[in-house]
Amino acid sequence: MSDKEPQHCWEFNNCPEETRKDCPAFTYPEEKCWMIASHASGKWCPKAKDKGIMFCAQECGWYKKLNPKDKLAE
Repeated sequence: MSDKEPQHCWEFNNCPEETRKDCPAFTYPEEKCWMIASHASGKWCPKAKDKGIMFCAQECGWYKKLNPKDKLAE
């Protein structure tokens, strides 16, 4: 395991390769995963599937780490 700080959601969540290949955020690493893997692409993060964008704000540790002042994330 690396001591390097995660730079992407799939690193933070330790997503397996099988999950990564189907994840729209993995295809566009320069974009914010919650924008790509939700309403923008019509595809969803495997963790957020069937939960919607509110999953990101309320449950996703990566979103919360990058958006600590988001009132929805509290």
